[in-house]
Amino acid sequence: MGSCMGAILHQRGILPLHGSTVTDGSRAVLITGDSGAGKSTLAVEFLKNGWKLVTDDVAAVENIDSVPTVRSSYPSQKLWEDTLKCYPKGEREIHSLYLREEREKYGVSVSDAFYGGSCPLSLIVRLVPADRPCCIQTVETMPRIDQLIRNTYRLYMIPPKQRQRHFQSCVTLAGKVPVALLIRQKGMQCVNTLYEMILKLLGA
Repeated sequence: MGSCMGAILHQRGILPLHGSTVTDGSRAVLITGDSGAGKSTLAVEFLKNGWKLVTDDVAAVENIDSVPTVRSSYPSQKLWEDTLKCYPKGEREIHSLYLREEREKYGVSVSDAFYGGSCPLSLIVRLVPADRPCCIQTVETMPRIDQLIRNTYRLYMIPPKQRQRHFQSCVTLAGKVPVALLIRQKGMQCVNTLYEMILKLLGA
């Protein structure tokens, strides 16, 4: 499903970034990172604090009236079993998706915590697991372009004739939206710390 969506967005010239987007109604934060970095787990922490889910896994970003905007996807998250145990209690539709390396991943309905529509993008953070304490580092404008290219969903699917347009989309977005690296210390339960760091950067 995700690959199909990525291909369609590339064909339509819409920038798909690999990540989860959350909003408090006025601001949207896009959490990007490699597979397994903890994007959905951090998104759950936002939901526990009253934020709404906009996208899970694939974020469609485009300029609407010159404002970088994320369009909502579908009211569901893909979560590993250990993350599911930390999910806010409530009646939810949950179904098994697949098993990988003895870990099971589930699809979870989040209709009660979903934001339908479009919202302006306020911040992009790239979640990076590392063997050092948690911290957040802002990225200067030029290096932001590389971060956006590296976190483009299914980058290899971009048709050759559209690569210049994709590059220009990343350049435009890098000039309008702050980007930060969010270091997550491996082996540590620190999602609340990461959440607080993002809020501080937002000025909340």
